[in-house]
Amino acid sequence: MNTQLIDALTVVARKQAEWLQNNPNNKPPVQPPAPLINRPVPKVDQQQQKHAAVNVENMRGRHEAFGLILPAIKAGVNVFLVGPAGSGKTTCVAQVAECLRLKFYFNGAIQSEYKLTGFRDAHGKVHRTAFRDAFEFGGVYLFDEIDASQPAALLAFNAALANGVFDFPDRTIRKHRDFRCVAAANTWGKGATLEYVGRNALDGATLDRFAMVEMNYDHRLEREIALSASNSNPELAEAWLQVVWAAREAAQQHQIRHIISPRATKDGLGLMVKGLIFPEYVSNMVIRRGLDETSWGRISRHIGVQLTRVRMLAEALPKRHNNES
Repeated sequence: MNTQLIDALTVVARKQAEWLQNNPNNKPPVQPPAPLINRPVPKVDQQQQKHAAVNVENMRGRHEAFGLILPAIKAGVNVFLVGPAGSGKTTCVAQVAECLRLKFYFNGAIQSEYKLTGFRDAHGKVHRTAFRDAFEFGGVYLFDEIDASQPAALLAFNAALANGVFDFPDRTIRKHRDFRCVAAANTWGKGATLEYVGRNALDGATLDRFAMVEMNYDHRLEREIALSASNSNPELAEAWLQVVWAAREAAQQHQIRHIISPRATKDGLGLMVKGLIFPEYVSNMVIRRGLDETSWGRISRHIGVQLTRVRMLAEALPKRHNNES
C-alpha cells in the first residue's frame, strides 16, 4: 500500500481515537449528505426534448411542439395542451389529425353537458355533437378552452374517458378504436390567473386522464406567419416582428397583464399591406388594444425605434405596388 495513504489513514485513526477518549458516551459526528437541492442537475436541451419522440421531416408551418404531440395522440394518449392565447393549439391539433388521416372535430367551452353529449328534443329528434361523432366514428376530438367550461358539465366527459363507453340520449356507445382526445386550455387547470380571470379549476379526476404538453409562442413559426402576412416582404415582416416581440417582452418585464399574441403579428402586417401604412395606428389597434395610458407608456418606450423603421418600409409599399402595376 502507498506509504502516503498509510500515513493519512493513521492520522485519521488517531484523531478518531482522541475524540472517543474525550467523548466516551457519544458517537463520532457523521457528515450529513449534501442536500439534493444543491446537487447539480443535468441540463436538458428543450429543443431536443420536444423533437426526441418523433422525427418530423418537415416542420414548416408547424409548432415546435408538433413532434411531441403527434406520437402521443397516435398512441392513443389523451393530451392536454396548455398555452397562451394565439399560441397555435387548435391549428396544431388539426395538423396532427391530417397527418394521421383522421377527421378533426372541435368544440369550445361548454356550460352544459348537453352541449357535449347532445340531446333528444320534444319531437324525438336526437341532436348530435362533435364529441358524439368523434367518439362513435373515430377521429381527433379537440375540447378547446376546457378550463372555461362549467365543472359540472365535465362529469359526463370524465365518465366517457374513464369507461370507454357512454350513454348518449338515444343509446349506449362504445368508444371507437380511432377516437383520439385532446383538451386545450390557457391555464394548468388550477383556476384563474392574472391574465385569464374567467378560468375554472378542473377536477383532479379530469386532469389525471391527460398527459400535459406546454405550448408557448414559437418564434420560428411566428416568423413564417409574418412573412406570409407581409406578402413575402421579408424586411417589413422582420421589422414588425421586432416591434411585437419588444412589446411582448416589455409587458412581461413590467408585469403588465396584457396578451400580445402572434395575432398581433399577422393582423398588423395585414393592415399595413392593405394600405394602413401608419404603424403607430396599427400598434394601437393590434398591440395596445385598450391598454391604459400608464401601462402603454411603459411598453411604447421599448418600440419607438422599431416603429420608425416599420413606417419607412410601410410607406414604400404603395410605390412598389404602383411600379408593379
